[in-house]
Amino acid sequence: MRAAVMRNKEIVSDTLPDPVPGSGEVLVKTLACGICGSDLHMLRHGDKMMESMRDAESPFVPNLGADVVMGHEFCAEVVEFGPNTVKQIAVGSRVVSMPISFRGGRPQAVGYSEEVPGGYGELMVLTEPLLLEVPNGLATEYAATTEPIAVGVHAVAKANVTPRDAALVVGCGPVGLAVIAGLRLAGVETIVAADY
Repeated sequence: MRAAVMRNKEIVSDTLPDPVPGSGEVLVKTLACGICGSDLHMLRHGDKMMESMRDAESPFVPNLGADVVMGHEFCAEVVEFGPNTVKQIAVGSRVVSMPISFRGGRPQAVGYSEEVPGGYGELMVLTEPLLLEVPNGLATEYAATTEPIAVGVHAVAKANVTPRDAALVVGCGPVGLAVIAGLRLAGVETIVAADY
């Protein structure tokens, strides 16, 4: 498959072997993928990020010495099923997914693992129980924003805000905008947003 690969703190175009779905995994074709700010941070400051992850005893620390196909904000099409799958979503269906894999009995971050390529490649393997079929009619490009929107909505839910609260959102990138949308959905009337 063709992919944009993080290699030696650069993104290069290369041909890699097609990923093969393992037990409980599904092979998908990338249809759209966003560029997350964390991808840019990983590219520029990966060494410091890995040090912080090791210090925090993260269950998964990427190997920056290996080729990594980033991209965790995606919409994809189901191509085929690996062994031990239930096949509840039809081949050809568009899907999104939480960008986590449990390959080898340990968590892997899709798009930050040399074992589990992300959406900057033509193909990915995803964990079947984490797939969500894209509702009929939703544009593929909008579906690819599911992950950043979910991050913003989750942050609002964790904040336990009420409509009477005033909220300050610092940063109006995709996640900041998702927080603003989540606050509005929660009925918060006073929302102050700050950015450069």
